[in-house]
Amino acid sequence: MNKGYRHLPRWFAGLTALLLAACGPPEPIRIGYLGGISGGVSDLGIGGLNGVRLAVERHNAQGGVQGRPVELIEADDRQDPQQAATAVRNLLGKKVAAIVGPMTSATAMGTVALVNEAQTVMISPTASTTDLSGRDDYFFRVTPSTQDFVATHADFFFRRLAVHSVQFIHDRSNSAFTESWMHSF
Repeated sequence: MNKGYRHLPRWFAGLTALLLAACGPPEPIRIGYLGGISGGVSDLGIGGLNGVRLAVERHNAQGGVQGRPVELIEADDRQDPQQAATAVRNLLGKKVAAIVGPMTSATAMGTVALVNEAQTVMISPTASTTDLSGRDDYFFRVTPSTQDFVATHADFFFRRLAVHSVQFIHDRSNSAFTESWMHSF
């Protein structure tokens, strides 16, 4: 009986340490943000980042998500598909639960394969290229695809304004969007 009692303090100390560790602060839910917060259309990336920051602040002020705080990890893709791919790899390495972004179609094209491989959800507020439509993958968008809304634009120009010819100037750095828009128009 004494022999078992001598081991009780070690067992009890181990159990106590385990219980105390379990009582620590809950692990945060890490959300990544990917957008061009520098570069050619940084106003779009900065606006998106400010929106995500506001959402995270509001959730955390209300106690987080089921008691877990939300931690935002920001990444600048500089409007460059290669930089975007590097940024996504870094976010995935930090074990984010999901990624909000990217903000342009060109950077989306360079990152979707990575999130599909990692089986991590990516939600873009603005990427609309038709090249990413009709897929069963981890990429979601909030805005309709270019093909879905360009008919409305064409109808407005041709019927309402009675325009009979158009010419396009497009941004080659985001050709996934501009060429998709132009061809659908």
